[in-house]
Amino acid sequence: MSHLEKKLNQIPPLPGVYKMLDSTGQIIYVGKSKCLKKRVKSYFTKSPKQPKIERMIFFIDDIDYIVTDTHLEARLLECQ
Repeated sequence: MSHLEKKLNQIPPLPGVYKMLDSTGQIIYVGKSKCLKKRVKSYFTKSPKQPKIERMIFFIDDIDYIVTDTHLEARLLECQ
């Protein structure tokens, strides 16, 4: 199991903000979700994706996330 697969399995099904990072630790993408686990895993399913999403996925080396109490809190945190 790869580092990224392990990370995906650890993400809880809670609201929060997630950051996709490249191999240098630079943030590629920041997003929010009512269910972190479902949203982040959706990027790695085999369903067809937009070309820009495919390119982003290619560069993802790590995923960080912050769990929040509510979706509203996640929305506010994403804006920072």
